[in-house]
Amino acid sequence: MSTTTMSSAKSLQVAAARDLGPQFADNPNRMVGQDGAFSIPLDEHETLWYFGDTLVGTRPTTHSIWQIDGQPVGPWDMSGRGTFEHMINNTGLILPSQTGDGGLKNFRYLLDEKGGLKTLLPLERDEHPDWIRMWCQHGICIDRRVYLSFIKVQMLKENTGPLPIAFEIVGSGLAVGNRGEWKFKRITRDGNDILWRADEPHFATA
Repeated sequence: MSTTTMSSAKSLQVAAARDLGPQFADNPNRMVGQDGAFSIPLDEHETLWYFGDTLVGTRPTTHSIWQIDGQPVGPWDMSGRGTFEHMINNTGLILPSQTGDGGLKNFRYLLDEKGGLKTLLPLERDEHPDWIRMWCQHGICIDRRVYLSFIKVQMLKENTGPLPIAFEIVGSGLAVGNRGEWKFKRITRDGNDILWRADEPHFATA
């Protein structure tokens, strides 16, 4: 890198930033909480928003969502527990291009055939929902092909850390699907969908 390029890079500054507050809260799908969010441009008109754990149901008003019946949620799937009907590992929505002035509007969640929020990367049969999560990282759209980066984690029963849940990273990988169909297939190498192990550099980051 030349001295001129380095000098230009150092001079870049953020002119301003705004906190838009909670977004997507006013929705007809009873989504009451999401963890993680990445916006992936599809073209100049639309963006795919890619989320991690998504809660459907009613948000508690007297305590944190990280407690159920007065106890920490633990590693287990939150579906059917407390005020929640479903916990989905990952979901998505389509947002028309806009400035965000006054909040993000006119979005639509991607839905399954039953009209519920669609899981973009469903668990496989050998992945138990109490112990395995498939979380969002980022992605890219090339023509009509959408590539999603995911991180696979193993939930831990014992929690000695500061977070409300404990987990360890298994690794990360990629999934590919077509825009408009929103059906994604994990990319495998030698039969394994973990392309980068936990101790290896990862594509994308959360």
